Amino acid sequence: MDTKPLFSRLRLCLIGIGALTLLAFLLRTLALFLAFDAEIGYFTTNIASRRSLVYLLYVIETFGAAAAFAPLFSLRRGELPTDRAPLSKVGSVGAGLCALLFAAAAVFLLTKVSSLPCPALLTVLAAICLAVGAAYFVLQFLGKADKAPAYGFGVIFASALLLSITYFDRYTPMNAPHKVALHLCLLSVMLFMLYELRALIGRPMPCALLVTSAICFFLCTVIGASDLIAFAARIYTDPLYFVIDLLVTGLALYVGSRAVSDLALLAKAPDADTSKKDVP
Repeated sequence: MDTKPLFSRLRLCLIGIGALTLLAFLLRTLALFLAFDAEIGYFTTNIASRRSLVYLLYVIETFGAAAAFAPLFSLRRGELPTDRAPLSKVGSVGAGLCALLFAAAAVFLLTKVSSLPCPALLTVLAAICLAVGAAYFVLQFLGKADKAPAYGFGVIFASALLLSITYFDRYTPMNAPHKVALHLCLLSVMLFMLYELRALIGRPMPCALLVTSAICFFLCTVIGASDLIAFAARIYTDPLYFVIDLLVTGLALYVGSRAVSDLALLAKAPDADTSKKDVP
């Protein structure tokens, strides 16, 4: 099967998502500097220019998240190949970075068991799951992906527990942009990992994996990277949220590099045979 038309469509989708990601990242960074009140933890819309910036950010974020579903409408059932590309150099860097960040987050939680605004047992469980998640990325970095699936559940459970820990944070309002945004990132990580693990155990759903990769990359890049800049500028100061922002930013690098590597593999195989097992 000639995959050149498929490659062209996928490349167009990824370029579009990449452009929207960059635009949303720039807008959110500007909004954090120009329209964010750090004392109350919300964007302010009492001035017309600030209101326009915040509303434009919300529109672009919504449009970017919706654009991640474009492959569902541009691909036929079973059209995507089920084989995944090996980790590229950038992907290896992303996997190694994620391993370090997950391990560091585990150590951080263990040192803050008594001071975090959540039950101590929840913190300890999250630290254990983060350590297991770090092992998953170590195996990916070492090229032993066939041994990694069991450890991948550590990433999923760690994300769920980190979401729970921040949920119990009484000092950050429940609907504050920082908390809500990070919760969306963690949910997207769990969704992405579900389909990545399916691919590793021989039950791939490549179209669903592509869509969840796009959602995860978009949210984690836009939110994680802009939040880190806000931390550098002392707009944000909570170390717990800083650790989670580091995690999702590292995951964005890993997820994005995997998607680009899969596209590059498709470009090198113009006569590749595709599987009929793809179910969005």
